[in-house]
Amino acid sequence: MSLRRSNPELYRILRAQLKGVAKALPDDEIRRLIARLARKCKGANGLDLDTLFPSLDSDFELAFELSPWDIIAVFEFLRRFRGGTHTGMHFTPRSVVTRALRGLNTLNKRILDPACGAGAFLLGAFEAGVAPECLFGTDIDPLAVEVARLVLQLAAGRKIPALVDTILCADGLLHEWKESFDFVVGNPPWVSYSGRHAAQISEGHLDLLRERFPAAMQGWPSLHGAFVQRAASLVVAKGEVRLVLPAQVSDAKGFGPLRESLRSEGFSAARDSLPSDTFDGVTTPATVLRLVRGVRHAASMDSDARETLFDKLNALPKFPNSAFGDIGIHSGNAAKMLFSKTPTSIEVLEGKNLNEGR
Repeated sequence: MSLRRSNPELYRILRAQLKGVAKALPDDEIRRLIARLARKCKGANGLDLDTLFPSLDSDFELAFELSPWDIIAVFEFLRRFRGGTHTGMHFTPRSVVTRALRGLNTLNKRILDPACGAGAFLLGAFEAGVAPECLFGTDIDPLAVEVARLVLQLAAGRKIPALVDTILCADGLLHEWKESFDFVVGNPPWVSYSGRHAAQISEGHLDLLRERFPAAMQGWPSLHGAFVQRAASLVVAKGEVRLVLPAQVSDAKGFGPLRESLRSEGFSAARDSLPSDTFDGVTTPATVLRLVRGVRHAASMDSDARETLFDKLNALPKFPNSAFGDIGIHSGNAAKMLFSKTPTSIEVLEGKNLNEGR
């Protein structure tokens, strides 16, 4: 859910403020705008914001109070005005974060988001009862890391110096943590390295990913698959991974090597399918993938067992052709013989007229 849907009034005000701005807004300007908005959050009353977030400017004219979730939404909205690309990144709505974290026993637990962005999952974990000092995150975007630290301190209503050492500007796939975690959560970038929409990547970087995450880089190599394998390596015994991912990770044949690797390491898996309109402009089905090390789910996801069942069905004797009648009408040229060109005729749609996911 975008800022436009989560806070329409704030979206309208920001659009007016940014009218005519080219898509190359400097980070300092974005930082200044977020800082002004942060003053409208309830938690700002107990904070010296000038020491927390640099480049504070004059107060922002708003007649209503904001929440830390609004700050995250604003940052995600402002991404489009920044230089560079943010391929595969999707703003995670609060409802999805709540759904993904539902049922976690967070008491005295350490939780990591290896691609934390502006901190949506970390904020959700804080609201679920995780102590701020037990929240860890990495992201390659330094401004996103600043915002993540800011929103957690706004939510807590106090300064949390430890966040400088626990929420880091670093590559979540490569950063080495000294300890493992009870939970690894998040919504990593959805980036495929194969197929029609394969992302561009240097051969050197691709070789590094193949070396570090061999299971994820077989079949259907992807960045989000690498994050799954990395997350699994960071949880303790009976630890749990919960990631928002394209649904193909849990059932597509190309991700079979990754699923087999996870099973061999003692993980069981389950999924929670998300609504089709979860992410604006995204038609790929999404799911919350849940992995638990050493604990069998009552309703385990095992798509490879389904493939085995299909193989058994295909091995059964085939029905004779005489058992089937007319297989139906095909479109194509036959459409000209089926419909007349009158004003009341209904247009014939073919497969090429349809878009994926619609």
